[in-house]
Amino acid sequence: MSTQILGKVSIFTDVPILEQIARDMLDGIADEALCATPVDVVLGVHRYSQLPRHRGRPLIGIQTEHFLDATGARTDETLKPRYLASYLRQCDLLVDLSPYNRPYYPWATRLLAGQKLIFGPYLFPSRSVAFDPGRTDELLFVGALNDWRRKVLGSPGVPPVRVETDLYGGALSERIRQAAAMVNLHRRPGVYSEVPRLLSAVLAGKAVVSEPLAPPFVAGRHYVPLGAAQAADFRAAFEAMRDEIAARYSFEELLRRVRPGGPNARRGDRS
Repeated sequence: MSTQILGKVSIFTDVPILEQIARDMLDGIADEALCATPVDVVLGVHRYSQLPRHRGRPLIGIQTEHFLDATGARTDETLKPRYLASYLRQCDLLVDLSPYNRPYYPWATRLLAGQKLIFGPYLFPSRSVAFDPGRTDELLFVGALNDWRRKVLGSPGVPPVRVETDLYGGALSERIRQAAAMVNLHRRPGVYSEVPRLLSAVLAGKAVVSEPLAPPFVAGRHYVPLGAAQAADFRAAFEAMRDEIAARYSFEELLRRVRPGGPNARRGDRS
């Protein structure tokens, strides 16, 4: 297990890609006073049977998997309901990044009423980020290719895309700085949103060029469809993503919810 720390906020992960996401989440914090309150965050709760828990520290769990896409179609990801119920019991706040997973929680009505479970892409930065047009005209995809992604990249109307795998830390940041925009490709057919990759793009000041994303992301406004990249206004797409999505779904909002006086503060710390 790896831990990324800023002040008294700790994010627990167990694989390199989640470690990078955790660093991005902390890097996006604007109000560092929020980090004066002890909080533990588990990113990727599906990877644990028992979540790490420390006395006196509220626990936020973040569920990152897509069980259903925006059309209601099942993906190849699955998790037994008893594990989701266990995560709800263990956490002060459980966040599922995809609202379309809601049917997996029909038994959580009572907890939903208490706001212990919320849905939405709450990873984005709250600090100010300016648009960065890049140093080249390259479109960059960071990640492993599979059959579906190769098929998409070879489709008519899709512009050339530079593909990088196994890049993290400083090397990843430098490659992103060079690019004109970041490309998002699904691992399988469907309509869903890879929020961590969108987070990386916003934090770097880059527009997103993507296959169809699920709401609240709107094609042609918050991101550029793959087939329209050559004539796109990357600045406008980035600024809409930053101002309309990131401003609403920030990681800071989760920290505020569990601090003393917040709706998910521990009993005795609520106002």
